[in-house]
This record gives sequence, structure tokens and C-alpha cells, in this order.
Amino acid sequence: IYTTIPPDSGERSRTINDNEDNNEETKETMKVENSQEEAIEGMIERRETRKLMKFLDEHCDNEYISCIFDRIFNESISFYLEMCEEGISINNIVSHHKYGVYLIYNGVPNQYNEEYCTIMKEAEEHLKISIEGGHLISYFSLSRLYQDIYKKYSEAFQYASEGSDKGEKNCQFLVGYFMTRGIGHHRDFIGGIE
Repeated sequence: IYTTIPPDSGERSRTINDNEDNNEETKETMKVENSQEEAIEGMIERRETRKLMKFLDEHCDNEYISCIFDRIFNESISFYLEMCEEGISINNIVSHHKYGVYLIYNGVPNQYNEEYCTIMKEAEEHLKISIEGGHLISYFSLSRLYQDIYKKYSEAFQYASEGSDKGEKNCQFLVGYFMTRGIGHHRDFIGGIE
């Protein structure tokens, strides 16, 4: 039987074999990580935004932080926005990404007025900050913003290519899609499927 332990201190999730309970080091690691998970659960239940965001920023990797944001989004939009605000105040790159994506999907579509343009510019700024901090999935979101909202296909292809070159899998797919359809790049069906 295998169990995934939540990551801490920038490590990826690790898998351990439950049959190895004779290993004292494994037991100790599980205690520390389980206590961190319990602490996170408690902070979420009490909606201790500042304390939770600081803890996540100091002890968890970006993938785990993103999962916590997704969970909170599904439970309470107001708590999610509080977490974004708190995370942005300490320059957490996942918070910048999550808030940028929130702005994109919660802007008023098909109402291209000044307010909408301002919201999209703010989303763009947050995604760029996230990219500068190394959160690669933000390349994908920024590329989609340029493609779907701004209709600037060359820039959309450029951001997708940059993310793809750095190994971001969603961007790799998007570059292939753009190439096979001739979006922001000359149409190249063979190159797009490679």
C-alpha cells in the first residue's frame, strides 16, 4: 500500500511504502508532515489567513500551495480572495498566479470597456510577476490571455514558447496547437505534432 505525503520545504510529494513501519526515520517524517497538515487544516477551519499564507509560503512547495488555493476556492470565494490578497502582500508567486487567473475568469466577458481592460491589465501584471518568480504555469495563463482576450496571437505564441522551452507541459501542448492551426506562427502541422 502506498501513501502520498504532503510536501514541505520545497520538496515534491513523496511516496512511501506503508509496510516499512519499522523504519523510525520514516515514522518521524510522517509525524512532522502530518503535524504540518493538521496545522494547515486548523488554520483553514479558523480562517487564519495571514498565519496560513505565511506558513504555506515558508514550508510548502508551489504545487501544494496551489492545491490549497484550489480547495479554498471551492469552499469560499471570499476566503480565496483574502488568501490571494495576503499572499500578494508577501509576494507569493502562487498567489499572484491565482489572483491573475481569477481576474481573467471573473471579468465581464464581451464587455470590452475601460473597466474590463483595466482588470485584464492587472491580471497580466500578476501573471508576469508569477513568471518572474519561476511559476511556469503562468506562461500558459498569460498566453491564453493574449490569445483569447487581447487577440494578439504572436505574443500568445511567444509566451507559450517561452514556457514550453522551460518544460511547462501545458505550454508544450499549446505551442503544438498554435503551430498546427497557424496561430501566431506559420502553419506547420508536422512541427506542431512533434
